[in-house]
Amino acid sequence: MTHIPHQVGEGVRLARRAAAGETGILRIGVTGTAALNPLVPACIRTYRRQYPDVELQVMEAAALALTPALLEDRLDVALLRPSQSDPDTLLEEVLTDEPLLVALPASHPLARRGTAIDLMELRDDPFILTPRSVGTSLHDASIKACQEAGFTPRLGPAAPQIASILSLVAAELGVSLLPESVAQVKMQNIVLLPSSGPPPRLSISLAYRRGTTSPVVKNFVLAARIAARETQTPDVPAVE
Repeated sequence: MTHIPHQVGEGVRLARRAAAGETGILRIGVTGTAALNPLVPACIRTYRRQYPDVELQVMEAAALALTPALLEDRLDVALLRPSQSDPDTLLEEVLTDEPLLVALPASHPLARRGTAIDLMELRDDPFILTPRSVGTSLHDASIKACQEAGFTPRLGPAAPQIASILSLVAAELGVSLLPESVAQVKMQNIVLLPSSGPPPRLSISLAYRRGTTSPVVKNFVLAARIAARETQTPDVPAVE
C-alpha cells in the first residue's frame, strides 16, 4: 500500500497544474483575413513556449462564424477583426492594426505608375470585396475608405477569401483593398500599393467570453498581450 501516498501526491500535482492552466485544451479561432498577420503566429508561439503541455485546437473561419462559436462555448478565444455588431457578452482587446493596401492587376495603368494611389482615381474600377455576410470588417472598411475619398465604389464579383480576391484581381476583374500583411503572399500579376493620405486601417482583436474563469484562457490573454508588444517593435532587417 506504500504506492498510495505517491498516487495521492501525483494527483495533487496534476490538479494544481490544471488549476494554473498548465494543462488542458485551448480552442483557438482565427479569422482568415488576420491569419497572415505576424501577430497571429506570434500569439500562438508565445503561448506554446510557456505552456507546452496544453493541447491546442485551431479553427479558421470568418469572424461572423467565430463569434457564435465563442458564445456557444465551441471556442475559448479568437483572433479576429472586430465589428461594431459584436455582442457585449464578448470581451475584445485590440492587439494591433494594419493599413489597407490597394490591390491592382499588374496591367492597370496605376500599377505601372508605381506610386501611392489616390482612391478617387479608382472610382470607375469595380471593387472586389468580401461579402458583408462573410467579412463585415474588411467589407465595411473598404466601403468607408472609398466614401471618405469622395465616391461610392462600384462592386465587382464578390470573393469570400483573401486568396480568391487576389485571384480575381490578378484576372483583371477589378481592384481591391487588402490588409498590408497580404503582401507576404507573392502572386503573379498583382501589384500592392499604399493609398495617398492617411491609410484606412483594420484592427485585430483577441476575443473571449466576458467573465471567464478559465486559467487556460487567462494565460493565453497574457501571452497575446506580450506578443502584441513584441511585434510592435521596429522590424529587424532580413538576412540576405
